[in-house]
Amino acid sequence: MSDLRAVASIILGLRQTQVALAVGVLLLAPLSAYAARRVGWSAHRILAAAAAGMGVALVLATTLGRYRDGLMFGLGRSCLRTSVGLGTPEQQLNLALFAPATFFAVVATRRLRLVLVSALLLSLGVEGIQLVTDLGACQTSDVALNLAGAVAVAVPARLLVAVALRRTQEPSRQTATTRR
Repeated sequence: MSDLRAVASIILGLRQTQVALAVGVLLLAPLSAYAARRVGWSAHRILAAAAAGMGVALVLATTLGRYRDGLMFGLGRSCLRTSVGLGTPEQQLNLALFAPATFFAVVATRRLRLVLVSALLLSLGVEGIQLVTDLGACQTSDVALNLAGAVAVAVPARLLVAVALRRTQEPSRQTATTRR
């Protein structure tokens, strides 16, 4: 895991990534909290939605905000077909990258499938942008690792939500039976 920390510090140590992360957090966290508030979610779910927005900002800043050469559009490129594994720091980073956004999105929405489909679409979108802009390398293994990391975090998050919901409903059930 020291390799993962090294890659994370290199990526987050770049000024353009820091700026992209700051802009993303300043836009996505309040937007997510506002949307959660508009649908009437509790304060805990609003906070989780804001944290999920920050996680998405981290994904975008890390994947698209670390290249100095600017945009170079082109067609006719293809994604690299690379093997899925955890042998390199970049592969480890791809596995962990979607974890914060996915965890907090599941806590906020309580909808496992919706969050996992959204994570898949975001990963495919990032790879598509990388394909046509040269902001990184489009690699098929990145999508698989991003989704595997999202699943690894989403399932325990959903179980945690189920336990929390059961605990909050138990006192009301007990008082209802004692009233009878």
